Amino acid sequence: MARSTAHTAARTQAAAATSADGKSVRKRSARKKPSEAAYQLRDIYWRKLVEAGIPTHEAKQIANAIALYDLHQTPPTDDQKLLMGTYCVAMSEANLWRLELMLRRSSRRSRRR
Repeated sequence: MARSTAHTAARTQAAAATSADGKSVRKRSARKKPSEAAYQLRDIYWRKLVEAGIPTHEAKQIANAIALYDLHQTPPTDDQKLLMGTYCVAMSEANLWRLELMLRRSSRRSRRR
């Protein structure tokens, strides 16, 4: 438990920065929070993918990538591309295959690294 608290404190301290006037400012993550439209579109895509036979967890990741691409032209992560390659037939059956998603370079790496 002490290690967990110390780890959290270290992460919080690392995320804090000091502005020019000396006030502590929390750094914003590079990734923007998805819009409400992205959440709604993701839910629609997720349902189609699950109905096409993709497991729920993987379908959520793929649906999120497609929704962000459709709305903001955000390229998928490497992990999302791997999932899309695995389930490309089911994505095609659900009419959600986007060749451009696979051709575009990923702007961000996998979060697991």
